[in-house]
Amino acid sequence: MTKVLGYWEKDEYYKVSEEASRNKTHPAVVAINEFAKNAKKILDMGCGDGTRLASLETQGEKLGVDVSDFAIQRGEKKYRNLKLIRGDVANLPFKDKSFDFVYSMFVIEHVESPEKVLKEAFRILAKGGTLILAAPNYGAPNRRSPNSREGRLSKLFKRVRGVGRNSLNWTKVTPPEGEYFIDVDTLVEPYIVSLLKYLKNLGFKIVKASSLWETDEFSLKQLPFKILGRLGINSFVWWGPQIFIIAKK
Repeated sequence: MTKVLGYWEKDEYYKVSEEASRNKTHPAVVAINEFAKNAKKILDMGCGDGTRLASLETQGEKLGVDVSDFAIQRGEKKYRNLKLIRGDVANLPFKDKSFDFVYSMFVIEHVESPEKVLKEAFRILAKGGTLILAAPNYGAPNRRSPNSREGRLSKLFKRVRGVGRNSLNWTKVTPPEGEYFIDVDTLVEPYIVSLLKYLKNLGFKIVKASSLWETDEFSLKQLPFKILGRLGINSFVWWGPQIFIIAKK
């Protein structure tokens, strides 16, 4: 975590993330905006400088939590009426059942213990509350993070590891030294199949789940998998580029 925190203490990082946060067309963002309208208390887990949270149109209370002091200070200057808290998403400073809507956009790939983060999300959600998650689907057999040292073919033909009650078994990767580029701060490689199983084990009911094949950029290497996935054939449905999940407690 210490190494990736260095990336999160620079303006350049938030210039990139701010552009992504202003994207209104991503399926998860569309869903977040819809659920926020009627939510009474909302939490953005890993809020960065609060750009996405600030854009939500709601009468409910909006809170954001992030591990980076730099991000929180940056957000407090930009959005003076927004409540942003410095904290660890794996150990949240909130009481049980405090929120009716919690979301996390492209955060769980950057934490050392995603299991703890998901347990915290379950703990702070009230019964009937909604959780929305989005992340890159780097753990799919046909994909890998920019920090992966695993060969594409060896990963493709390797048996995908299962999930236990206490572990997602996601591959851990190490960020390299040097300048920031997209997702160089990745620490684990999320996979939607194991994530769905783990959420169900926690007690969530899955409302919607997709690996978002429709958002995949054209690639000859991915084209055969994309065709099979879009046709709904077996596990290829879950081999798309990203994770999008809506779950209820």
